[in-house]
Amino acid sequence: MIPERHDRPEPRAHSRSPRTGPAPPSIPEIRIPVEHVQSAFSADSIARQLLRVRVAAANAAHVYDVLEDMGYPNQALSHELTALTSGMKLAGPAFTVKGGVTAERVEADRETALQMVCSMTGPCIEVRDRATSFNVAIYGELSATTAKTHGAVGALVDGGARDSGHLIKMGFPVFSRYRSPVEAFGRYMILKFQVPIYVSGELTDTVEIKPGDFIFGEEDGVLVIPKDLILSVLHRCEGVKSLEDQARGDLEWGMIRSKFSNATTVLSEGPSRI
Repeated sequence: MIPERHDRPEPRAHSRSPRTGPAPPSIPEIRIPVEHVQSAFSADSIARQLLRVRVAAANAAHVYDVLEDMGYPNQALSHELTALTSGMKLAGPAFTVKGGVTAERVEADRETALQMVCSMTGPCIEVRDRATSFNVAIYGELSATTAKTHGAVGALVDGGARDSGHLIKMGFPVFSRYRSPVEAFGRYMILKFQVPIYVSGELTDTVEIKPGDFIFGEEDGVLVIPKDLILSVLHRCEGVKSLEDQARGDLEWGMIRSKFSNATTVLSEGPSRI
């Protein structure tokens, strides 16, 4: 029998060799421009967002009726300007873009477009005028992605759009006059932005849209609310909606009472009446 030893030496500490091989990749630092953060959380931006939500709850019929009653009957845009898919809505101040025709593929045009989106303050609706007679797509997925990053919440295009499937998947509302796969680069160029522009009208050939005018669009069409009238129009629309809701409820209750009254009369007059 081997006697038990109580004087066993302590186990040796094994020193680890330094780790070899490539160092793990460092996580790149993401920097967001301070002005973008300040813009997103500014009191003005929050106020516009709240206003946008309230207007989005309205409907085009109420908005048009109120505008006409206030002396602005020609604020409806052409019925050809429609959403890419059902359920899309536009509600927000206009960021206007004036375009023109070109026959050159100049990289400076892309720089102008980049300067344009960097000038946006969200939430806004990018609005492009009918700048060319050629049937080309002046708006697509890249335009929408860039604009959305800088605060745009939708686009109104008096011309063609493409990448429709991608735009719909993005959930980015776009109203355009038609769809076309033809690229606009080398055929269309941005000349100016945040200037008054003209878009095809419903009762008039064109409707003037100024920077900051409120764009409202849904299944029944698109309307332009002058920026100085937005609060007045909104209050009146909410009042009209309240009255219509009450009238609708009264009508429904009246129909129920009428049916109940008729049923009571039939029962009271006995089986011969049935």
